[in-house]
Amino acid sequence: SPVTLTWQSVVNGSNYLVVVAKDAAFTQKVDKVTTPDLTASFLLLEGKYYWRVRAIDASGGKGPRSEVRIVKVIATP
Repeated sequence: SPVTLTWQSVVNGSNYLVVVAKDAAFTQKVDKVTTPDLTASFLLLEGKYYWRVRAIDASGGKGPRSEVRIVKVIATP
């Protein structure tokens, strides 16, 4: 089943760019999505992942990246 990530809204944020990677430096990106929602779902295999999000305003300007967060996916039998 998908892993759903959530975050808080940002003033003037009309879209959010979410990036998921296998490493904290984001050199091994797994997936990314741009969404107007405050959630994004990803199909991830078992393992440890790092993710961050940044707001994009209506004119396309990008805000700062969030702190790096970690999610662990554990397979269930």
